[in-house]
Amino acid sequence: MLRFLFNIIYPKFCAGCDVRGSYLCEKCLHDLKKKKKQSCPHCRKENCDGKFCNQYCHRQYNFERLITCSGYEKDDPLRKLLLLFKYRYVEEINKILGKIMKYQFAYFSHEFDSALIVPMAIDKRREKLRGFNQTGLLSKFLAGNFPKMEFYDCLRRNSLVKKQSELGVAERRINLRGAFSIPPECREKLNGQTIILVDDVATTCSTLNEAGKILKLNGAKSVCGLVLARGHLFGKS
Repeated sequence: MLRFLFNIIYPKFCAGCDVRGSYLCEKCLHDLKKKKKQSCPHCRKENCDGKFCNQYCHRQYNFERLITCSGYEKDDPLRKLLLLFKYRYVEEINKILGKIMKYQFAYFSHEFDSALIVPMAIDKRREKLRGFNQTGLLSKFLAGNFPKMEFYDCLRRNSLVKKQSELGVAERRINLRGAFSIPPECREKLNGQTIILVDDVATTCSTLNEAGKILKLNGAKSVCGLVLARGHLFGKS
């Protein structure tokens, strides 16, 4: 009943073509700009697998590759969906975004014999306000579609830091120092594991990097970032 009333007050319109009835119609989902090429997480030079170009590019990072699913330009439907998902708290959009992630990750999933799918942690106060952790929902969706993968919610956010979107490159790194931890009871399972670390948008990769560092310090063998989109940092230094 509540969902019915919500749909009357805030009717669903497709983020791609504005047709009423769904947040993304089947045609626009099919036409969504999938990433045909990946890129080096550091220099963004295009490649096929999202790995770093060389040791020089990799030297500052605590993960091995970054798989990106779609574009994130101003008019991209994905950007509109993410804004609804994160800031209008429309939880059901997770199924649409999950399909986008599933479609892209399927090209690479055969490279992983097994892995733990770990959602990026968010501050508990923000999670309470939103009503859900968006990366947790996406991670559960993925784990349900890839039998070799297991959902494992082991990452914790230690403190409420400033929003990364409000900061420049150097500020983002400082803002996240000590931001993550792993509960003692979760550490044994991480030992020697490959981690698929799920987040919605990566811009400078500072959040992925800090989380990857904590996961590796607690025994993870390797970390692969999986994000819906790669953002651009405009007007920041």
